[in-house]
Amino acid sequence: MNFLIIESLQKFHHYYGDDFRIECPTGSGRFVSLNEAANELACRLTKIFLADENGTRPVYAHHTRMQSDPHFRDHVLF
Repeated sequence: MNFLIIESLQKFHHYYGDDFRIECPTGSGRFVSLNEAANELACRLTKIFLADENGTRPVYAHHTRMQSDPHFRDHVLF
């Protein structure tokens, strides 16, 4: 579902161009093009699964075995 939303935003950007701007995130007062909004969503989604500077993944916040066990920590169930 997330992929379809991001892809649709990119296609709408191709049609409307850089002049059409939306507030992203809502209530922030920051206006971006549809392509920039799509990129923002894609970055936020990937950060859920990528390891941070401590080597932990937010997707496994409540699963210590998936974070620390060398047999599991590099297996991303996506």
